[in-house]
Amino acid sequence: MTNLYSIIRKPIITKKASKLINEHKLIFEVIKNSTKNQIKNAVKKVFDLTAVSIRTMITRGKIKRLGNYKGKRKNIKKAIISFEKNVDINKLELMINKK
Repeated sequence: MTNLYSIIRKPIITKKASKLINEHKLIFEVIKNSTKNQIKNAVKKVFDLTAVSIRTMITRGKIKRLGNYKGKRKNIKKAIISFEKNVDINKLELMINKK
């Protein structure tokens, strides 16, 4: 089993992610081989909050080109974590800014 502190890599901060904070959801980049149960335990240990539901997705890396050379960005796994409605929204925003 991997270390719970290394499962959650970083928060994803976009316009869509900031809109989801009002719905009590946060988006994080997680390691690729993590399961939903491992993500749930990591959120509970790191942030001291219980997750209601977790949705995961793998986004494919884009192909980038510079002149004749082609390269590919890495694939990343995202986790959308839903929290209870009684969680303070300001606390969720502070967690993103702190990480």
